[in-house]
Amino acid sequence: MGRASSSKKVSRAASTGGGRTKGGGPKPYRWWALLAVVVLIGSLGILFSRTERRDAVLATIGPPRANVDHWHAAYGVVLCGTFQAPIQDQSDPRGIHSHADGLIHIHPFVTGAAGKNAVLSEFADAVGMTLTDSEVRMPGGESFKEGDTQCNGQPGEVMVKVNDDIVTKNVGDIPLTDNALITIAFAPKGAVLPDPPTAGNLARLDPRTELLAPEPSETTTTPPPADGSTTPSTTVAP
Repeated sequence: MGRASSSKKVSRAASTGGGRTKGGGPKPYRWWALLAVVVLIGSLGILFSRTERRDAVLATIGPPRANVDHWHAAYGVVLCGTFQAPIQDQSDPRGIHSHADGLIHIHPFVTGAAGKNAVLSEFADAVGMTLTDSEVRMPGGESFKEGDTQCNGQPGEVMVKVNDDIVTKNVGDIPLTDNALITIAFAPKGAVLPDPPTAGNLARLDPRTELLAPEPSETTTTPPPADGSTTPSTTVAP
């Protein structure tokens, strides 16, 4: 009788997997659910950490921030008193470029061109213009070097007007700021530099399309006839 009872106990233990806990322990799906929660929490932690590091870098660099800020500045290049046509090159290796509209589009997408690194030399390099303290050359154009006498026999120098300030040293390091007016010049020392002729394009630029709105048409009104008749006036658009 004792032997039969022992056999029954062994049989029951085998049917339950040998466990003593009722039900045989936690079900597999609970373990997988717990594992999924742990993985999710870990992934969110990594993402949050990366975001924090990115924000910290952007805060250190300052504006214009890479892939965040989108600024514009008007520019012009005047050589010995003659403004050159806007540069046509539209290459954009680092996010500072032009659309052949006489504007510098400043929306860096690398930290090397953002913040304090968003300087005039970044634009010059992007469009193929030579710009140093002693030389300026339009893409594919003639070189104008300090001391050269192309300006009616007078020795010239490189200077850059930024809003109301004239800069002659470290011109490539001039910071690019939003709505700035920049005139790059080779001219005799002490020359008065005008604002860039494309300054009005800042107001015409549609930031959604990066295109210039058409210039408003000038209209003229025909005066009434001298005989006093009531012929209506007409408006003529050029």
